[in-house]
Amino acid sequence: MREKRKKKEIRRSLNRKTFFITMLLTFGTGLTVLVAGFLLYCMAVVHEYQASTWNQANAEAAVIDQIEYKSICDEMLDVYDSISEEERGDGYSEEYLDKFNHFRSDPRFTRILDAMRCLQKRNGPLNSLVVALDRKTGRMIYLVDADQRVKSTCRPGTFDYYTDRVLNILINGRELTKLEENAGIRTRMQSVLTNRAPYGLRVTATATLYEYNGYVVSVCVDEKLDSVISISKVVLAVYVILMLGGVLIASFIGRRLMRKETVISVNRM
Repeated sequence: MREKRKKKEIRRSLNRKTFFITMLLTFGTGLTVLVAGFLLYCMAVVHEYQASTWNQANAEAAVIDQIEYKSICDEMLDVYDSISEEERGDGYSEEYLDKFNHFRSDPRFTRILDAMRCLQKRNGPLNSLVVALDRKTGRMIYLVDADQRVKSTCRPGTFDYYTDRVLNILINGRELTKLEENAGIRTRMQSVLTNRAPYGLRVTATATLYEYNGYVVSVCVDEKLDSVISISKVVLAVYVILMLGGVLIASFIGRRLMRKETVISVNRM
């Protein structure tokens, strides 16, 4: 009786071990495939958003080129240069921004704003701006903002800081990957993924208009990635559910095969 019990215990032990080993191997393989697949999916989606946002910036630049915009942009930058660093502060003080208020009632400013808002209305929830990029200070100076929301719109003269890497991409475009080069892509996109408070995760793209006194005046288009994040969460949840289901099915199948080929032979021995 004792020998029979020992044999049964050995058989159960072998069955359990084969099942758990199969499950662990299948889970590891599935997890690797899940991570790789999800990363490739995210990279493809972000690349697509960067391309579409950059194309939108170029389309808006082509429209703005038909309007008289250089003179008022030059005047705003001249006012900006005439103000000391102490007066500029963080770029959001009322005393500093009041020096740019008269531009908002200028017909040239209104024409640029109307054209940008018309394009923005036709092309969805993209935020469009005319900005000046300053390599020396790492600033993006906002000249015209088409955002109609009072709380989030950037008044003329407002500025934010960006890293040298981001500014370099927005001015010169990012380096092409080997995959893009092999695909025959030769144009360097002036588009970058940023995650800055309070704006959150977004794609920022620019199209250069002209240079003035060391500033690179450009059309800038921003697109938030909130919808992409929501969709990615759903995709990830579906991936995980499918992977767990696949792991369980593969484990049971693997257990039966291993039991048939290995465990039964061992038990006979």
